[in-house]
Parts: sequence; C-alpha cells; structure tokens
Amino acid sequence: MAQHERTMFQRLSTGQKRRLLLARALVHQPQALILDEPANGLDMGASLGMLKLLRTFCGPEHSMIITTHHIDEIIPEIERVVLLDRGAIVADGPKREVLDSASLSRLYQTELRISEQDGWYRCWHA
Repeated sequence: MAQHERTMFQRLSTGQKRRLLLARALVHQPQALILDEPANGLDMGASLGMLKLLRTFCGPEHSMIITTHHIDEIIPEIERVVLLDRGAIVADGPKREVLDSASLSRLYQTELRISEQDGWYRCWHA
C-alpha cells in the first residue's frame, strides 16, 4: 500500500495536495494546463519538485499557462511572457525580451535587477 493511500485529502501537506491535483489532471492526458501560482505556499524543496514536474509536461504537443508573481518560478520551457498591471497588458512577447530590468522595474514601481542563467530568471532589488 502506498504511504498516503488512505490519507484524507485535507490531511495532506500543501505540496502533496498540489502533486495529487496535478496527477489527477495529467491522468486525462490534456493538451494544455492552466496553473495559478503552482509553487505558492510550498517550501523550497516542494517548489523545486513542482517545477521539475511541470517541466516534464512541456513539449511541442502541450501548452501551459502559468500565472505567477515570482519570475524564478517561470520554467525555462516557457517561451512567451505577458506582464499585466491591473488587468491591462503592459508587455507581451518572448521571455528574453519581456523579462528585463526596465520592464519589471516599471511594473513593480521599484528598481529591480534581472539575471538569466540556463533559461531561469532571477530578480533582486537594485
């Protein structure tokens, strides 16, 4: 018997619940996923595990939309980024062009610096 096979959903950790819900969605072999802040509320290990799982879904036959406030959660496979401010599109295009210091500083009204390594982006206060 699996470790959590008989555990009630409410008693699972946030990370376990997220993995279970993702597995439930993937069992139907969807062509697209829409995820709202999939790593929100997870500790670092669970967050990295979730992002790793999402990367396995990506490919030419699948689409994924992720909403997030954290650019470090945008997996390398995501190619297009849309920045929103109160529901209005302020930038839309290839990730490399949209995720830059000027665009994000303007959006968040604070001086930010952005770096990229192997398709992963990081932000910090300038």
